[in-house]
Amino acid sequence: MRLYFLFFFYLFFVNLFAQDVIVKTNGERLQVTDIQYTDSTISFRYYAAPNGNYFLLNLREVVEVRYSDGRIAVFDARNSNKPNSNENANLFGGDMYQKAIRDASIFYHGYVTPMILTGVSAAACGPVCGLVPAFFTTKTPPKSHNLGYPNPELMNNRPYVDAYISRSWQIKRNKVWLGYGIGVGISLAGTFLFYSLK
Repeated sequence: MRLYFLFFFYLFFVNLFAQDVIVKTNGERLQVTDIQYTDSTISFRYYAAPNGNYFLLNLREVVEVRYSDGRIAVFDARNSNKPNSNENANLFGGDMYQKAIRDASIFYHGYVTPMILTGVSAAACGPVCGLVPAFFTTKTPPKSHNLGYPNPELMNNRPYVDAYISRSWQIKRNKVWLGYGIGVGISLAGTFLFYSLK
């Protein structure tokens, strides 16, 4: 019973803080949900009113979008195009390192399973038990089938591949330790609640 309670509490706690943030060029941060793009605008609803009206911003006013799952879409204020459009014309030119960092921040999602496994282990079995999956999953680079790269042709470019994998691994480590921290918090809260009700 305690395991089910902790698992659902963990999922609730993770979703409680699940919101996207739009950072504007003037420094304003908007907490939003339901983001949609066109070639020159971004539409969204405010997080406080998820069923409310859509609002529009010109992409020239947006610096970045921080998604609730950890992805970050970076925009060039001088260019009003969507981030990371897969244009093949300049695959091997330009700054492939920066492109790989941006792409990994948007497209890599392979951290979800290890993050949840670590968090649930820490919440259900305690902080010491949660360290085991945390340690092993952070020491292992993401598997190629979990990378989620946007364009197979880019994976022939060695600087792009190295930067993409490096950034994906960094995201994975950060998310796994976040899951561990949330799990430990839930475990401690559950233990406190258990003993306070006795």
